[in-house]
Amino acid sequence: MNLSFYTPIAYDYRYSFATVLSYYEIADEIILAIDKDRISWSRHLYDFNSDIFFEKINSIDIDKKIKIFEENFHIYEKPIKNDTYERNLISDVCKKGNYIIGIDSDEILLNPKEFIDWINFSKPEIDISCHWLCVYKTFKDRLLITLPNETAIIGTNLRNSYKKCRTTNSSLTSILSPLKVLHFSWGRKRNEIEQKLFNWGHSEDFDTKSFLNIWDSVNLNNYKTKINLHPLKIKNWWKSLELVELEYFKLNENLLKEII
Repeated sequence: MNLSFYTPIAYDYRYSFATVLSYYEIADEIILAIDKDRISWSRHLYDFNSDIFFEKINSIDIDKKIKIFEENFHIYEKPIKNDTYERNLISDVCKKGNYIIGIDSDEILLNPKEFIDWINFSKPEIDISCHWLCVYKTFKDRLLITLPNETAIIGTNLRNSYKKCRTTNSSLTSILSPLKVLHFSWGRKRNEIEQKLFNWGHSEDFDTKSFLNIWDSVNLNNYKTKINLHPLKIKNWWKSLELVELEYFKLNENLLKEII
């Protein structure tokens, strides 16, 4: 089965190099989507060093799989609508007949070989999901991971069918794949956390100041006492935190130097 991978690129583009490296070998086509005006889903202008970005992407793209797709992805007032709108536009430019996999710029595939073997055997005709290991906070080479681990929709054979972010009408019957994805959602520097809270698709969905205050308070001495941390109050998500050594995930050095 041929796979079109896509990744939306924005203010946190430095994470995307590790993201692309993690799936590059198993992708048949890669679409990197960047707002042409460098404006986020929350309609804020962000810094983007084009020279650094394109130089790094060109060095990764030894097999010429990568296509850059630039368009206006901020046409709506609501950030989540812009998020969904961008994904629908991307799906329309993916190669016809390919299965579409959406991996965000702060997500890293941990077992791509196992995943490609599974997808070639299963040949899914509906949406698929992955095991999502969400990084809440980093302390050099130690990570606080939210428990229980979540699942997230990542793949579909449908085009222009996203209803909310990566969710389609078929997502309710999705198949859980063996893919494990390490999600550096909040495992970032503090200034990057503030930047994300100001710009991402859920920027209007919860009290960002309160979330940041709680995030600031978490450390290696008290993390076991922190419970029910999910800002959207989703039942059974982020009930507790687990400390994991980064080396446990056996990431190669090229990935590590991009994310820590």
